[in-house]
Amino acid sequence: MSTDVSRTLLAELVAVSSDVAATSSRSRKEEAQRLLDEAPAAGHEGVVVILEDAASPYAAGRCGKAWRKVKPVRTYDLVVLGADCGHGRRRGRLSNLIRLGARDPRTDDFLMVSKCFRA
Repeated sequence: MSTDVSRTLLAELVAVSSDVAATSSRSRKEEAQRLLDEAPAAGHEGVVVILEDAASPYAAGRCGKAWRKVKPVRTYDLVVLGADCGHGRRRGRLSNLIRLGARDPRTDDFLMVSKCFRA
């Protein structure tokens, strides 16, 4: 069964919601970049791509080995501002909750912007 026939049958069986962006494997780099750029504005954290040369059929609720999640890369320079005291088996040590902050350029003070668990 050809890809076009498969897509036609799928379109007849399933109504695609407006927040799903579908594209063919023949898309070019510019189209892929456009979808990635539009994803956050549509409320998505990124897109999922399937490698063309890999046999990884779609299965509801499962991702194949050839599936990759692509998200915009953002980096931030943060510093460790502190950690909580441990409780229970961590008593007498720092807990694994770390507080991260960034310098406020207006006041030159550090502002806590995140908490994270070390792993």
